Amino acid sequence: MQRLSSSLTRFYKRTSPMLWFGFLSLFLVFLIWNWVQPDKFGGERPDGMAVLIPLLMAGFGYVLFRYLIFDLMDEVWLEGDWLMVRNRSAQCRIPLLDVVNVTATSSTSPRRVTVMLRRPSRFGSNFTFMPVASFHLFAAFRPDPVATALTKRVEALRGVDR
Repeated sequence: MQRLSSSLTRFYKRTSPMLWFGFLSLFLVFLIWNWVQPDKFGGERPDGMAVLIPLLMAGFGYVLFRYLIFDLMDEVWLEGDWLMVRNRSAQCRIPLLDVVNVTATSSTSPRRVTVMLRRPSRFGSNFTFMPVASFHLFAAFRPDPVATALTKRVEALRGVDR
């Protein structure tokens, strides 16, 4: 079995949002406390913009996490001619012959690999995961090695030469 997804996926999906929203919550609690008891902090109430900015940051963070992080699969493993995909407690095995296309993004952080399927699986007609990191000097300008290897593996099973 070969792991295709990064071991940092759990950090990105679970810990990062907790840190982001936890910091913003603490900041808002501090601002509200300062609003209610301004005498303890210099006698002035905070400006209304001081409350609006963390709320805007929370909204921006939610949209960012929703579209870039929360849809990532927890684990993707290559088991011979099958992909083992896990997300939370759900898992499924997908034959490599059902893979139609493999695309990778290099302009987002974290990098994302999307696998499109011929038939929908438990996770839909495509799924996305964060690949194992490659530590090259110009890794952002190179094709993702996980996506390239997976594409070659699928093409070899189909008998396609490139």
